Amino acid sequence: MATLRTFFLLAGAGLLSGRALGQHFVVQGRAVDARQQPVPFATVGVPGTGRGTAADEQGNFRLQLPDSLRPASLVLSAVGFAPTTTPLAAFGPAPLLVQLPERAVSLREVVIRPGQSEPAVVLGRPRKANRLTTDLYNAYNLIGAGGPRQVGTVLPISQACELQDFSFQVAFNTFRQVEAVLHLYRTAQGRPTEALVRGGIPVVVSQKRGWVNVDLREYRLRLPAGQAVAATLHWQPNDSTDVSRQGFVLAARTGRRQQRLTRSAPAAPWQLTSGDAPVCYLTAAGTAPPPPDSAPDEPSPLFRLMRAARFPPRSSHHYGDSTALGRTVPVAGARLYYETYGQGEPLLLLHGNGQSIAAWHRQIAALARHFRVLAVDTRGHGRSLDETSAELTYGLLAEDVRQLLDALQLRRVRVLGWSDGANTALHLARQAPDYVSALVLVGANLSPEALDPPLLTFLQQQLAPLPPTSAAARWHRLLLQEPHLRPTDLTGLRVPTLVLAGQHDVILEAHTRALAAALPGARLHIFPGASHFVPHEQPQDFNARVLAFLGVPRP
Repeated sequence: MATLRTFFLLAGAGLLSGRALGQHFVVQGRAVDARQQPVPFATVGVPGTGRGTAADEQGNFRLQLPDSLRPASLVLSAVGFAPTTTPLAAFGPAPLLVQLPERAVSLREVVIRPGQSEPAVVLGRPRKANRLTTDLYNAYNLIGAGGPRQVGTVLPISQACELQDFSFQVAFNTFRQVEAVLHLYRTAQGRPTEALVRGGIPVVVSQKRGWVNVDLREYRLRLPAGQAVAATLHWQPNDSTDVSRQGFVLAARTGRRQQRLTRSAPAAPWQLTSGDAPVCYLTAAGTAPPPPDSAPDEPSPLFRLMRAARFPPRSSHHYGDSTALGRTVPVAGARLYYETYGQGEPLLLLHGNGQSIAAWHRQIAALARHFRVLAVDTRGHGRSLDETSAELTYGLLAEDVRQLLDALQLRRVRVLGWSDGANTALHLARQAPDYVSALVLVGANLSPEALDPPLLTFLQQQLAPLPPTSAAARWHRLLLQEPHLRPTDLTGLRVPTLVLAGQHDVILEAHTRALAAALPGARLHIFPGASHFVPHEQPQDFNARVLAFLGVPRP
């Protein structure tokens, strides 16, 4: 027995080769981001083989593979990061750090294009840079009190077309990420006039150098021949403090025909300078422009959702990452992480699919002035662990919450749920009515048919290539297959309920109204102009309505 025990100890320590273990070898590593911080629950696999695993909460992974796969490569992917391919030959006895680059903004992932596109037309010249714009884009004017500048150039439109992409070139970037807003304008006498996209298009640059692409197709920007477009980037304030170590520089090109547009503030006059300009260009598809009296198409609810998710508001707090306030409670097949803020009657916050406690960073402080706020990470999200590979249901997530409340010895709590969290809260009220004293449901739905059809198509497309047992596939299937409630299932629910949604929510408004009508005595409010991300977009009105419903009078 001692000899056998020694054998397994040696094998576990990696002192025996893969061939000695029956024509298999082991790859082990750790998924990290650009700051060498772990990327939890990254998906790890060998494409086309069905062999894969998921990293743990610290980004660590270990995978045993047959010898025949030694020439292959391993692909790591995670939400918010670009996939990374590493040859299996690069893995040795010691764990290998695999860095996943944060995904630079690109709306290609969410655009659904029926039919075939027109051949692309390049507007501007994607030429090689021959200088840096050090006087325009550096650490000082991103961080400094003087405020960032809006800088760009004018690009002529040679033929009637519909804009597809805008691309600009980064010379180097040492920030973790830099945020900007892309503005596109019609022009008159070489100066910007009317904005083509009201409010601009958010861009997050996390790559260190190279081209950054922004997909414009969802905006349906159609322009006549002879029109010129001013394309400018308005850099947002950066919260870095170490100016000496941080720098962000765009690539530029000099020449007699190059012209640079600048202004120091949104209301300041434009300055047009000849001699150099940032390296950038537009691509377009040749097409007839719309009639002059036709109105541009509104962005779809799906696009509004993805845009809001990509460019969340800043937060100076570390909600969801507090070592002082965070606690963990075991439930069946999982460990739930939660944080507590404030005092008084308990108010439970349940976030949506793909989110975490941090999603509530514009609500927690306001709610904690009046309640004991319990913010929870759903299993497999944030700092909570999912220790199973079983199919996910809202009934299972509701049971997780019930066991958490049992562990905390709580009953009759108020529950505020958003998206998946709202569906979980609704199931909790049905399965364990004694645990819930009031419900606030944000962006809830009774069935998958309530989702905006392009979103359903997008989710189905994303699900197809995922390993069936991966966490990502399980969460996608939850959205596509759950819930299964009818209005008649809610008629017996006797709990005060407030139903909230955005005017442009990914949950169709007719379904939101049907949900509210099915809940006895429920109140309903649709936030004008808001999307599925109304807690971020209209936080003051949102917080005030939630507090008023829960019995806190408006100041």
